[in-house]
Amino acid sequence: MSEADIFIGLMSGTSADGVDAAMVRFEIDGRVHAIASKSLPMPGSLRSRIIALQTGASRDVFEVCELDAELSDLYVTAVTALMAQT
Repeated sequence: MSEADIFIGLMSGTSADGVDAAMVRFEIDGRVHAIASKSLPMPGSLRSRIIALQTGASRDVFEVCELDAELSDLYVTAVTALMAQT
């Protein structure tokens, strides 16, 4: 690590209600500073399909792959919005 490294972390919880992005800085002395955060709501259609997979209502591998791509797109949107506000 350099003197101060900046990272972005992403997550969506099991409730699938949204995506959270956080930008933090890790100092060489071990201190961590929150720089900014951004939350985006999960689109309803995406949320319902994720919940269907969690509950076993759907087990289609193609659906999983499609959801993976759509969720990745939402992550990109969250990072882009976080970077724009910061």
